[in-house]
Amino acid sequence: MADIMNTDTTNIDAAPSKGMTIDQKMHAKERITTLSMRVNDKCNFRCKYCFAHLDHPENKEMSFEMADNILKWCKQHGIKSMNVPQKEPMQSWKVLKYIIEKYSANGVMVKGITTNCSNMPLDAIKTFKKYNMYILCSYDGLWQDDTRIFANSKGTSKIVEKNLYALKGADVNFGIACAITKNNTKRIVENYEYLKEINPGIAFNFDTTSPLAITKKELPDIKKAFKHLINETLDIFPVNKIFNRMQQKAKYTNFMCGAGRGSYTIDWDGTFYPCYHAPAWKKMGINLGNIHDGVNWKEKAKFRQYDTKTPDKCKTCPTGLCGICYVNSYDAMGDMLMPIPVNCEIFRILTALIKKRIRDNPPPKHKQAGGLKAK
Repeated sequence: MADIMNTDTTNIDAAPSKGMTIDQKMHAKERITTLSMRVNDKCNFRCKYCFAHLDHPENKEMSFEMADNILKWCKQHGIKSMNVPQKEPMQSWKVLKYIIEKYSANGVMVKGITTNCSNMPLDAIKTFKKYNMYILCSYDGLWQDDTRIFANSKGTSKIVEKNLYALKGADVNFGIACAITKNNTKRIVENYEYLKEINPGIAFNFDTTSPLAITKKELPDIKKAFKHLINETLDIFPVNKIFNRMQQKAKYTNFMCGAGRGSYTIDWDGTFYPCYHAPAWKKMGINLGNIHDGVNWKEKAKFRQYDTKTPDKCKTCPTGLCGICYVNSYDAMGDMLMPIPVNCEIFRILTALIKKRIRDNPPPKHKQAGGLKAK
């Protein structure tokens, strides 16, 4: 995800400073240092829990001309780095390689990509290694062929596992993101043992929106599995994030995710969105401008207002991590500001388990959990 430094954004309609446009003035106030950029609207997978059903894929990719225009915009606004999320960037490898090489030569580093890892030519592996990039690979392990299939309905596990080991063999910095659905909560520990043999940098994400979404029925399985995992390690996501916030004594209640404030995405056509879930934002009719007309600061300012009031029902919530995803809430609840009840339950369970682990087996002072830090 993007990492954007935030400061006060009051008076955004005021006249700009002498010699500066409002766009330039607000970028200076926001101190944007990195963002994410989608290079296409393509994917060769048809994952059964994918958010992309919120939009009709256009099957288009960024032109070299647009890539050059975005580079120019980045340099004008002091952008030093970015990440490339889904859809599937490796379906546009020629464009992606052009961006990695040209942006790097101009002081804008592509720090990493998120990929389904089905297309991993040697040229790509060498490029990732050369530029010291981080590759987040979406791989569900033991249930990959049940959830993540090709467009022709064939399984994907063999080719993805092969490519993961190719990355490992080349000593490329990578991690694995695994989605947990209601159909596989009894195999979480077994899958963790399998995945950590490939790479111990594992992120577990919980499906709370699709037809395969976790329900209250599966919560005991999740509690049992993560009790085991947390006793073994604090270095898996989201456990590491909850633990680190506890160590920092940070408290977040009814706290929306960083989209529109701490997150910023440029789509393949140059449109700005609050985060990389562009199909959902299109469905909601929300964008933050484009590289030609500049940032829509009035729309962007709305995202700073969503955390200003904590509802009574959230004030006593004991969770150590509350990052409500606008997109997931919109998909599951029909309201981007409405928490998903089962998601709240999952994070309360994880918080309680981590607190017990800290009491029973205190970690070294000032320890910060490692592993993956984002989905």
